[in-house]
Amino acid sequence: IIVSGGSFTDEGYELALWEDDVLIKNFTFSSDQWPNNPFHYPTPYYEFSPNCNKFAIILSGWTGYEYPGREELWLLDIPLRKLDLAVLGRELSIGFPDFDFPVQSVLPNWSPNEKEFVFGGGEFGLEIINTETSKRRWLAGPKYTLFKPQWSPSGRWIAAEWENEGFYSVFV
Repeated sequence: IIVSGGSFTDEGYELALWEDDVLIKNFTFSSDQWPNNPFHYPTPYYEFSPNCNKFAIILSGWTGYEYPGREELWLLDIPLRKLDLAVLGRELSIGFPDFDFPVQSVLPNWSPNEKEFVFGGGEFGLEIINTETSKRRWLAGPKYTLFKPQWSPSGRWIAAEWENEGFYSVFV
């Protein structure tokens, strides 16, 4: 399996799915939240799920100093050859112009069975999304300020870092 692309065109991002040297399908996707300006496109990040059945494209929440946006996670289901917006990150309800304000990270950490992933951290808490039903649920609210969630290989546990005034701990 090869996924190639990731460049912007007038219509949005282009992505191609290949199996061996055969082009299986082309995808073009875009978001209404990004300005139609070639200098303010989000930075993409890519990640395969553990068994390579899914491919995640994460569009960063920042396109420039004064161009914040909500992070997006687009999910390519490789066996079904289907691309959908899986997560639109949360945003703070109060923003101040010309000041940095955080955006929710939607970088996934996959469960071993690839049916769910955990994401988030900081001011937004941690969430789990089911890739089959698209249902989101809270794992820990924002008051816990947990970061870098990691699913255990057994799928039974999720660990995350906790920081408080320079002291770090691990929560499971």
